[in-house]
Amino acid sequence: MTFREKSAAAQIAAILLVYGFFAVRYWDRPLAHGAPAVILIGITICMILISVPAHIAFAIHRRPEKPDERDAIVEVRGTRNAYLALGVGVWGILFMIMFQTSYGLLFCAALGVFALAELVRLGSQLYYYRFG
Repeated sequence: MTFREKSAAAQIAAILLVYGFFAVRYWDRPLAHGAPAVILIGITICMILISVPAHIAFAIHRRPEKPDERDAIVEVRGTRNAYLALGVGVWGILFMIMFQTSYGLLFCAALGVFALAELVRLGSQLYYYRFG
């Protein structure tokens, strides 16, 4: 695997681990005032604590290559797929707002949509590096 493939795989694992933990922990609990800010800070710190050492280890093991045309195409295709997933998710959140969903559930849905879009982007990139 190239450095970029390992990076995408590590980011997928980190997203599943961190967002999965926070989703299980806060799924059916009402959020207190200020809790979303604490959750966002916690997610950010956890993602940094997982991603940075993984990327350092990958860089030590195998030096990153210079990006070429294939890398640019893979990145654009992955971003396109993520944009579609994000668009569908935002429409879903808008419908949730129309049906007066609680703020806590809307917050979790928004986090889930962003995480799903990023998983689609990274998963697409892995797919295109391997098969496309």
